[in-house]
Amino acid sequence: VKWLHGGYRSRMAERPSKLSQDRIDQLLELGFEFEESTKHIVIPDIPFERRLEQLQSCQEELGTLRIDHRYQKMDQLGAWAEQISKRYNDWQQGNQEISSLEQFQFNQLIALGFEFNVGVQVRSRRSWDENFNAFLRYQIKHGHSNPPRTYKADMRMGHWVEVQRAEYRLLCEGKKSKQLTHERCKKLKSAGFLWNREKKGSTSTE
Repeated sequence: VKWLHGGYRSRMAERPSKLSQDRIDQLLELGFEFEESTKHIVIPDIPFERRLEQLQSCQEELGTLRIDHRYQKMDQLGAWAEQISKRYNDWQQGNQEISSLEQFQFNQLIALGFEFNVGVQVRSRRSWDENFNAFLRYQIKHGHSNPPRTYKADMRMGHWVEVQRAEYRLLCEGKKSKQLTHERCKKLKSAGFLWNREKKGSTSTE
C-alpha cells in the first residue's frame, strides 16, 4: 500500500511515477483515500529571504498565496508553508514562544499577504460545498471548467474534480455514489461542470 501513496504523491508533484493516472482514477472510484501528509518530507534549510522571493514568484504566477501543502517545487515550498503556518498558529494560541527575529519574519509574511492557513488539518475540513465554490472561483478566473489535476494554486480542488467525475461514472453504471447526490449533480451541471476531462492541449497547470 505504501507504494500507492508514494506513487500518488509523485504524480501530484509531476515527477515520474509507476502509478498511472488511469490507475489513480480507478482507485478513487473504489473509494481509496490517498495519504497526503507532508510530515516525512525533508524541507531544505534555505534563507528566509529566499522563501519570501519564492512566495512572491508564486503570487505572480498563480495570483494567490494559498499554496497547497503538497506543492513540492521551489524547495518544498508547500511543506515549508505548512510548517511555518503551524508555528505561527501555535504562537498565536500561546503554545509556542518565538524570537524577535521570528516575529519580524511573521510580520514580513503578513505584509506580503500570507495567511498562515496552509496544512493538512486545514485541508481536511473543507466540505463539498467549499470545494464547489473553489471550482466556481476557478471558472471565473480562468474562463473554463477544466482545471488540471495538479492545479498548483489548489491541488485539493483539482483532486475533488477528479473524484466527482469518478463518482459520476459510478452513477452512470447504475452503482451507488458515496458523495454525488442528485442535487449535487444538478449544481455541477448548472455550473457547466465537465464530466470528462478534455484532452491535452486544452488545459495547463496554471
